[in-house]
Order: sequence, then C-alpha cells, then structure tokens
Amino acid sequence: MTHVADSRKISAFMSIKNGGKFLVYPSGSTPMREWASPDTFAALLPDLFPYGCGVFEDPLRPKKDRRFAMHTTFPFICLNIIQRRQSSYQASLQTPLSTFDHLAPLLEAVTVDTLASIQAKLAKLKPGVRFNPETEAEKGATALLRKVTLMSSSMFGSVGSHRNMREELRALLRDSGMPSLFVTLNPADSKNFVVSVMAGRDVDLDERLGLGDEVKEEVSQRFSAASTYHGACAEGFHFMVEKFIDVFLAYGSPEGGIFGKCLNHYGVVEAQGRGALHIHMLIWLEHAPSPLELRKHAKEDPEWAAEVGRYPPCDDDALAFRQRGEHWSLPLLQPPPHLPPDMSEEDWQRVRQDVLEVLECGQLHDHSFTCFKHLPKLRRAQKEEVLQTHFNDDGTIDIKRTHPKLNMYNLILVAAFCCNMDIKFVGSGMMGMAAVYYISNYISKVALDTPTMFAAIEARFRRLQRNAVS
Repeated sequence: MTHVADSRKISAFMSIKNGGKFLVYPSGSTPMREWASPDTFAALLPDLFPYGCGVFEDPLRPKKDRRFAMHTTFPFICLNIIQRRQSSYQASLQTPLSTFDHLAPLLEAVTVDTLASIQAKLAKLKPGVRFNPETEAEKGATALLRKVTLMSSSMFGSVGSHRNMREELRALLRDSGMPSLFVTLNPADSKNFVVSVMAGRDVDLDERLGLGDEVKEEVSQRFSAASTYHGACAEGFHFMVEKFIDVFLAYGSPEGGIFGKCLNHYGVVEAQGRGALHIHMLIWLEHAPSPLELRKHAKEDPEWAAEVGRYPPCDDDALAFRQRGEHWSLPLLQPPPHLPPDMSEEDWQRVRQDVLEVLECGQLHDHSFTCFKHLPKLRRAQKEEVLQTHFNDDGTIDIKRTHPKLNMYNLILVAAFCCNMDIKFVGSGMMGMAAVYYISNYISKVALDTPTMFAAIEARFRRLQRNAVS
C-alpha cells in the first residue's frame, strides 16, 4: 500500500463521517451485457457520463468528444470489447483438409463430459504446469486440440489475418518480383513537434525558436501533451508515414522519389512495449535488377562490379572516425533552438553535423538485456566492418560498413525525420524471403491457451448436441 493511496482512503472516510456525499456502486451475480447496452458504459464510467446519456453506441451522441480519447482507461476498454466481439462473431474452429481423415475418429469419440472434465482440471493447475492426460478419452481430446486452430481472418493479429498478409505478399512477389529495399522507420512520438500540435497545444513556432535554457521546459510540455492525448501519437505517426510515402517515396508520381520510381510498397506497423509505433516496409522500385540479374551482370562485367563500390548507401566514415575526447558524451536530442538547416550546398556542413548528432543518439546499437532475453548465449554480435561495397565470388553483394554498431541509414531521411531508422538493400532471394517472413510473422499473436481452446470446443459440442436433439 502506498502513502498516496492511504491518504486518499483517509480523506474519503473523513468526508463520509462528516456527512459528505458519496456514490454507491451496486454489485450482483448477473453480468451486464456489452452489446447494444449504453447503460453498461454509464455505470462503468460515471466520470465520462455523469448524466447517463450520450453513451457509447447511443444515437443521442452526434459528435466526437476528445474527453473519451484522453481518458486513461476508456480506449482500452473499448478495444477489448471490440476484439472480443470480433473473436466471438467472426471466429471458427478449423483444421487442414489433409488431417481431417485422422481427425474424424477423434471427433466421434470425444464427449462433452470429457471436455468439461479436462477444462475443470486445467482451471486448477498452477501457471506454467503442463497438463498430462490420464485416460484414453483425455488423450484423444488432447490430440484433437493439437489439430484444431481458432481462425478469424478479419481480426487483426489473429492467425487468419497472419495468413492473409502472407497471401498479399505472395501476390506482390508474383506481380512485381523481389522487393528492392527493406526500410524501418521509428519516429519518436513523445518528443515530436507534430504530435505535440495534434495533441491540442497552441504553439507559435517563432516563439519556440531560440529557446536557450527553456528547452527542458519545452521537452516536458511535449511529453505531457503526448501522454495526455494518446490518439495524438497515432495521428502523428500516421502523418509522418504518409509524408514518407507521398514525398520521399513519391508513390504514384511519374518522376519518382529519392530512391527512384516506387512501384509498390507494403508496410506493417508494430507497437513496442511502451506503445510507441514503428513501421517495417518493403519497397519495390521500377527497373531495379533482381538479385539473379545483379549476380549475372557482376560476373559478366567486372568493371561495372568494381564501379558499384564508388556508391555507398550512406557515409558513416565521419561517425566511425570522429574524435571523442576524454569528457565526450552523447549529445541530448532536444528540440532544436533553430530552424532545421537548409538542404543546400552552403549549409551542407550544418546538415551533416545535425545528422551526425542524430546518428550518435539514435542509430548506434549497444546491447541490452532485450537483445538476449530469449537466447542468453546467442546475443546479437557486432557487424563486421566492410571498407568498400563489393561483390563476393558467389555473386552476393556486401554493402560498405565502417562502424560495427551503426545501423544502415539514409542521410536525407535522418535529416528529415530525426529518428532511428534502418534501410537494407535486398541483395539476395534468401534475404528477400526472410524479410517477407519477418514482417508477416511478428504481428501474429500467440495462440489461445489450452483452457480457452477446450472451452471453445466444449461449447461447440454442446451446441451440436442441442441441434441434434431439436
């Protein structure tokens, strides 16, 4: 029990003893329904609905209200209800056709009583303890569970949506071939000026230039705005990804973007543990040679292969050999007290200096416990240094890398977004398929636990029995 909680309890009891008003929360054994029941939300969140009207799913609420998005628990309650509705009304138990002949006898032999018995035993097990079937009926029911998957193709994060993503990527591969680039963009939401404005702050940019010692206060205000209005972080992230696609990729433009003309792109958004968003994206470029064509061209034209080494993807030499004195420390990424440098030849040194500071703060990778939390003995090693881009004897290409801890980057994107990023050239079919597998695999959620699966199967069997009797 914390001191703050104790103080609040004492204040509440003192108010009641002095005749103060209080609100009674009744309880009962019958759960309230969530579907088409505005009264449920009025009772659950009286601070949002003090008059009991204008509630969620109530036609009397005609307009948007930012209070709902700024509430600490309401968005999570709604998301949980929406996900449960999707899983209840759109999910089904499925099994591959190839296993149905083996599954049919198990379906015939299993009974509702066996499933109910297993479910009761599972409920008594401690977390982490594995269930061991004892009778032949329990062994058959357990074998049945291994062959059945709960599918919901329209529910994001489910096994069905996972497979749909794979099919979309396969269609892109059949239509456009292997992707050319694999890009990761990780904007910082809590320090971003765009997020702060979308959160409702009335900021005069001219007044914020030349902050001087007030920069810490500005950082605190941006953190406060981002944490108060959670939707601003998602809106700001969406805005920046749109600008990346429309301006830097210039998708749909005949002139093309900074990488050339973009034919297709496929991105997947991931949320980190604290909720910050980042995106992984595959990019297809027009006239980009396939890995096989590159390998063939490099073998047939050695002069062309040597010429490729003159065009590194990024210039990290300055960062690799930058002088660091005895009292050197990482620069702090604070809101700049000046306008971003002009991307012209006159200001190129300022641009380069700003980019180097961003790289040192957000692009260098130092190992932490998250790198080896699942595989303690296989933590990620530093990248080997490659002094010049070149083709190997087997036709694969090694990209220049002069810093062992620096992720690949694009100077223009780092200067524009001032955030952590990664960019990889898909130089082999193996790497392309690995990238496709990665971005379509990590968003899928862990399968339902065993008690939930048995409860779903038992409910299905009871329904089949009722239908058979009727």
